[in-house]
Amino acid sequence: MNLEKKTKSLIIGKLICALLIFVSVACSGKKEEAPVKQEVATPLKKEEVKQEIAKPVNVISYGVQIGAYKKFDIEFESSIKNIKNNGLSNYVLGDFKTIEEAQEFLKIMKDLSIKDAFVVKMKDGKIVKE
Repeated sequence: MNLEKKTKSLIIGKLICALLIFVSVACSGKKEEAPVKQEVATPLKKEEVKQEIAKPVNVISYGVQIGAYKKFDIEFESSIKNIKNNGLSNYVLGDFKTIEEAQEFLKIMKDLSIKDAFVVKMKDGKIVKE
């Protein structure tokens, strides 16, 4: 198996695990608080300060939306993105450069019985209409 196939398999495996966690939390009926990470700030020496890299703008990507909820709003520490749009929390998997890649992943989601999943277009991390 070449490196590209191994990488895709690993990504799909992680997404499936994240999806299973999402479904189990969504079906539990309880809104769980995400654990709070406590970080201790340590002073930096002048030479240790790194420059912040500017994020690219107008970046188009595609994902697969697996659900949208009004009253269920949780952030995951996984590859499930919670994108706010029109008062809903839209849960999206994947960050594909082409619509064809997203459609291939959609087929996998449909095979996993996520029948209402569909491909969404995103610009700078926000869902946009075609």
